[in-house]
Amino acid sequence: MEKSETPVQTDTVWAVFKYIFSHPVEIIFWRWNWKAAVLSGVMRGSIYFFTHISLGLRAALGAMSVEFLFRVLNSGASASVSQSFRKANPKWLATCCIMILMPFYSHIIEYTIHTLNGDQNKNKSIIVSITFSALSAVFNLFAMRRGTLLVNDDEQKSFWQDLKKLPVLAIQFVIYPFLRVFGKVKP
Repeated sequence: MEKSETPVQTDTVWAVFKYIFSHPVEIIFWRWNWKAAVLSGVMRGSIYFFTHISLGLRAALGAMSVEFLFRVLNSGASASVSQSFRKANPKWLATCCIMILMPFYSHIIEYTIHTLNGDQNKNKSIIVSITFSALSAVFNLFAMRRGTLLVNDDEQKSFWQDLKKLPVLAIQFVIYPFLRVFGKVKP
């Protein structure tokens, strides 16, 4: 199958779902988001390292390695899906879809992989990881709506430019709900 040169151009959540299901190779492979893959692999690998270190260095490195590999592969595809929703309306529904659906499918796979690997602290790690997934999925969408962490997009910037913007975006992300409550920003 050939790479599509047409970016996802949809205006509703339902149109995005239709596009994703009718163009899965484009969404998952050609638009694979390497920026999110790298960041997620490092952060998630760290979670597994520190939740397994009490079992010894070998257990911690093993769990970290499995999680890093899984997250690099999975997060690149998940972020591509998230990027597809960045301009979809209604924004609240797009955000809910990303916050719930992406972590749900991801953690079923994650739990299975760590069970097969024999990880003893997987339940503790999964709880931390689920919480992190919901927040990071919404943060990724928040950042993408502001032109950051994009790949294969006309608005894409360098990874270095994106990294420099992340601290400010993190602060904006934390205060955004408060600004919405007090009517200082639009959805």
